[in-house]
Amino acid sequence: MAIDTLKLARRLREAGFSEPQAEAVAEAVRDGSEGADFATKQDLAMLGTELRAEIATVRAEMREMEQRVVARIEASNAALMNRVVGIILGTVPINVVAIIGATFAAVKLLVH
Repeated sequence: MAIDTLKLARRLREAGFSEPQAEAVAEAVRDGSEGADFATKQDLAMLGTELRAEIATVRAEMREMEQRVVARIEASNAALMNRVVGIILGTVPINVVAIIGATFAAVKLLVH
């Protein structure tokens, strides 16, 4: 970034700095800016474009991941429901046999 030290020194003199003060400040500003790597508006615009593209990619990846997680949850829920139904259906015959046995035992006690 180029700094117009003459213009800077002139403005400083107009603001009340002495000639040596104005020149010293202008020199210090020039020395401080030499070799500095300042970002330009174009650099920032390119960076913004790159960041937006990366954010869009991350969002797309997150949507895909969300869909996979939802699918896994649905599959787990289906498997769990199948197990619960299986357990319920497995206990029905046992309960029927127990009820029949209890009924026969009650009848036998009442008959004797």
